[in-house]
Amino acid sequence: MKNPPWFKLFPDRFLGGTAEWEFETKGIYMETLCHIWATGSIPADPSEMAKVLRCHPNKLRKHLPLLLCKLVPLNPPSNPPSNPPSNPGGYPPSTLGRLTHPFLEKLRAEALKKSSKSKKSADDRWAKQRAEEAAKTDADAMRRRDVETKRLKEELPQPKSKPKKAKPKPSPESLRAARRHHEVLTAADIRLEGNPVEWVTAAAVYYDKAFNKNQATAREAEEVWDFVAGAGSDFWPDKLLSAEQLFTKRKGVRKFSTVLAQARRQGKPKGGKRNTGTQREIFNDIWKGTENE
Repeated sequence: MKNPPWFKLFPDRFLGGTAEWEFETKGIYMETLCHIWATGSIPADPSEMAKVLRCHPNKLRKHLPLLLCKLVPLNPPSNPPSNPPSNPGGYPPSTLGRLTHPFLEKLRAEALKKSSKSKKSADDRWAKQRAEEAAKTDADAMRRRDVETKRLKEELPQPKSKPKKAKPKPSPESLRAARRHHEVLTAADIRLEGNPVEWVTAAAVYYDKAFNKNQATAREAEEVWDFVAGAGSDFWPDKLLSAEQLFTKRKGVRKFSTVLAQARRQGKPKGGKRNTGTQREIFNDIWKGTENE
């Protein structure tokens, strides 16, 4: 990370550490601190140091012992020599390579840590802002696309939808026949499943089909149910529990046609021969052969 362009200066610390120094020594020391902060270190060789500080080598040698008391080697050697009085660090300048200031390095580490934390916070903030902007851009794009799609749909010719066919309503004649059917079965103590209104409506549909296909007429339906009602509850009603059963062909014959024929014969047996048996025997003869349908 790039070195911060400034560093903290503590006047009390600076003045207290250089209280007995000459004014010129303090100036060279401040110049040394600024150079160390900007570049990270300063040459330990007096000639090189003089060039960096733009100071005459002879003048620098006069102030060098005090400067070396404040500086430490950037990379100290593995085998330090004895500690000379002019160098509290124990290293002759010719062996030190480059020097730095320990307190400046502490300030540098704190500054870099704070800068790194601030950069991370700023990066997170900018990343969040960019994500929000991207989401807003995407939402605007989707909104524009939806508007354009809706406009194109409105411009394109729409296929004509087929109207839903309404359920056919039973005719009044078929409803009367279905109600009469229900009344006869109920009078014969036959229990029918479902709601009476629904049962009559469903039965009326079959009566309508039969009337439209000329399988029966409203008058013939009346004849059939008048005859069945007069026949009693011993035999007939339990064979005619629904309109579907009444008009469905079985073995080529509809039960409605059979009952209608019997109603018109008024009790005469098939073939026109007179049967002197009881009414129950007459009905049994008529339905013989159709009980297993």
